[in-house]
Amino acid sequence: MVSSSQMKMTLTLLARCKAAALLCALLALGAVPSAKGAPLPRLKVSDNHRFLVTADGQPFFWLGDTAWELFHRLNREEATRYLEDRAAKGFTIIQAGALAELDGLNTPNAYGHRPLLDNDPARPDVKDGPANDYWDHVDFIVDRAASLGLRIGFLPTWGDKWQASRGGKGPVVFNVENVRTYGEWIGKR
Repeated sequence: MVSSSQMKMTLTLLARCKAAALLCALLALGAVPSAKGAPLPRLKVSDNHRFLVTADGQPFFWLGDTAWELFHRLNREEATRYLEDRAAKGFTIIQAGALAELDGLNTPNAYGHRPLLDNDPARPDVKDGPANDYWDHVDFIVDRAASLGLRIGFLPTWGDKWQASRGGKGPVVFNVENVRTYGEWIGKR
């Protein structure tokens, strides 16, 4: 039997996870550099609240491909080849997860890096200097996508990292204390 305080804590955690996910998803709507050096146009919700438009009111067509393991499984050459292929095919959004479903916490990425210290979302594993940690690899892919005119629909974590019943390999690492820290940190990147 779940107590009312446990239920309240779970609902609060869920609300905070959803808020962090929304914040990160909205980052995909922001201006990022394109191949010509000029930023991709910012996106906003249309005046009638029914679709996305560019800042000047032009409709935005969300043609997305899901590459949930993009940051976790591919090296830079593979990611570049994939992104170039999707850009050539007219995709506009690549949906990818920062903390991946398929053991994205414990199995290192192509360069041997893991995203978190001790699987603690409040402690992203970030090292000084370029190209030497998991998040530098994420930055490379996001920047490369933007240079090709693609936006990243950024999922901050797979659901199994905050609720075991969400599928995936887990482990559950988010709690009321660390979810806000992670959401704010990733949102500022």
